[in-house]
Amino acid sequence: MSIGTQLDQQRRLSEPHRIDQAGPDSAVSTNVLTNRLQRTGVQLMGLDEDETPPGRMASAMAIAVAADTLSAHLHFENSDVDGVRKGLGRAEAALIEVLQNIHDLRVAIGDAEEEPDE
Repeated sequence: MSIGTQLDQQRRLSEPHRIDQAGPDSAVSTNVLTNRLQRTGVQLMGLDEDETPPGRMASAMAIAVAADTLSAHLHFENSDVDGVRKGLGRAEAALIEVLQNIHDLRVAIGDAEEEPDE
């Protein structure tokens, strides 16, 4: 990538975004799309952190994994490396939650042993 292209990308990403700049290839549309996907998923699952069954929580976190992975991909298409890293970090954290809640569900039905506290 040439220095001119890099400077143009940095300028484009650092400029304040107006509503008329939101389009299929903008950083604003990427954030709006992924936030809406996550919010809709959480609302549909009816989550309550203290009382949510592990299967429902795993499903909600899987929605977050999908939205954050899509976010990382869209940031990649826009050459926004920092956005890719943030999206992947959120996706990885949500994926860990999915796996933990799947294990908790297996424990609840007797297919797995509860992990001892370290």
